Amino acid sequence: MLSACGLDCSKCDIFIASSNIEVAKKIAEWFNEFRHANIDYKDIHCGGCKCNVNDHWSPDCWILNCCVSKKHIDDCSECDTFPCIKLKEWSYMNDGYLKAYNTLEKLRNERLNNK
Repeated sequence: MLSACGLDCSKCDIFIASSNIEVAKKIAEWFNEFRHANIDYKDIHCGGCKCNVNDHWSPDCWILNCCVSKKHIDDCSECDTFPCIKLKEWSYMNDGYLKAYNTLEKLRNERLNNK
């Protein structure tokens, strides 16, 4: 499953934790130790960007809100303004985001070539 930003949900630890208690416990332990949070493992879950926004790990995610809530599209590659400056800047934040952005570019090109 692909997220709105192009990340592969099946490789996301938080998505995996939704169905794996041991993974959820490890993530909660990490947050509690390194982020000085007080998170219960039962709160570590995400149903992906196509789920109810309340079941999303980051319901306030700007990409989720732009694509799904405002524009009613599945991912950024479907947007008329793709790629927007904000998404480009986001993609430079780390290698995972850049890979997600490249996935969106590939999807966009495939979509345009099939028209």
